[in-house]
Amino acid sequence: MPYQTISQGAWEAVTTTTADTVFQNRSRNPMWITVEDTTALDPREGYLLNPGDAIVIAAGMDVEAAAYLVDGLLFFMGLGEAV
Repeated sequence: MPYQTISQGAWEAVTTTTADTVFQNRSRNPMWITVEDTTALDPREGYLLNPGDAIVIAAGMDVEAAAYLVDGLLFFMGLGEAV
């Protein structure tokens, strides 16, 4: 069950999904997540994940995340993988 610290203020590569994957914000502050090209994307223009929120992203996607106020902690695990 991987966790990744997400730095504040900039988009950060998380993973390329090989299976449908759940991502959960395990921080006390919001963060944003996207599968879009982040070259010109503001760190608050992705999908908002409030503390405890989760989203499932399909297989074959390059996932990036950004924290805004402070560094965040993102949990992710492919669905169907052993816990």
